[in-house]
Amino acid sequence: MLRGAPSRPPSVAAPHPGTANCSVDWHTQPLDHFSFTETRTFEQRVFSYGGFWRRPNAGSAAGPILFYCGNEASVELYVNATGWMWEHAEELGALLVFAEHRYYGETQPLGGSSATNASTLRWLTLEQALADYATLIHRLKLSLGAPDAKVVAIGGSYGGMLAAWLRMH
Repeated sequence: MLRGAPSRPPSVAAPHPGTANCSVDWHTQPLDHFSFTETRTFEQRVFSYGGFWRRPNAGSAAGPILFYCGNEASVELYVNATGWMWEHAEELGALLVFAEHRYYGETQPLGGSSATNASTLRWLTLEQALADYATLIHRLKLSLGAPDAKVVAIGGSYGGMLAAWLRMH
């Protein structure tokens, strides 16, 4: 899941922000996190870069996860333009994760018919998006063997609101 060398000499320039430096993964999410009868799932697109990440070991805790809360566009736009995360990841020993919001970019819960009418858009809610992000973070931390890793939720505009709400919950 993580692309990039675990560390690099300080004299080597940091990678330029962008999708070309990231791994792309797909995470299975429930279509409806709050229904016992809706059993369909979809694939959520997630970009990550682990070249700076301080992995957990016996002597030290894992570095933080800088988690970008995707918003109302393809997450690729933010992977390629969110300089702050890239600029500070090395000094923090951070893992960068950029999650795409459901119904945007290539994360289409119902395929080509995701946005055809109101009945297919009923799962396009901030509550469902927050549940997607919380589920993704939980699974990611477990799969990395870093269940205690700190997570910093980041976003701008609607994504910033999602980041604030995610921190509140």
